[in-house]
Amino acid sequence: MKKQVDAVDDELDKLDDEFEDAYQMKEISFETYKARERAIEKLEDELELAEEALENKYGIDD
Repeated sequence: MKKQVDAVDDELDKLDDEFEDAYQMKEISFETYKARERAIEKLEDELELAEEALENKYGIDD
């Protein structure tokens, strides 16, 4: 399960980098970039909460 969570986290980081690159290349507006960044941060927070819940449920200490 840890590998899957890490894979999702890595994909979110990659997506965030792609949006930042798109903003720097003037392909998207600052507002679009910030909205997407906030959405990714929210997903990362939710992923972390889910990971912690699984760790607590199964007694895993990460």
